Amino acid sequence: MAHLEHHITIDDLLNRAAGYLPQQQLPIIEEAYAFAAKAHEGHFRPNGDPYITHALSVAQILASMRLDVDTIVAGLFHGILKDPDTGVAEEAIRKKFGKDVAHIVSGATKISEVQYNSKIDYQA
Repeated sequence: MAHLEHHITIDDLLNRAAGYLPQQQLPIIEEAYAFAAKAHEGHFRPNGDPYITHALSVAQILASMRLDVDTIVAGLFHGILKDPDTGVAEEAIRKKFGKDVAHIVSGATKISEVQYNSKIDYQA
């Protein structure tokens, strides 16, 4: 029997975040998820999974580390700027979710574009 991988859902993420974040911050995560899901609609990972499942997994890891709401939101957005098909610009993220989130997403995008000379450099 094939092993079915459990995909993280928005409810999984919210439950994890609710364990440590103030209740009033949870709607921010829901709004960010809706924004990211709309931006990635119709986009798939190489394995065929919808791209949003990867973004949710990243955000879940960040919530497992008990990071702040801006970092979790940035995790949901981490692939948005480098994919021209999303139609999302850094300014749109800044206006809707604030400069801190936009800065984190922009920085993560720039880091992902760096060419590394070795696996050790990449891991660093």
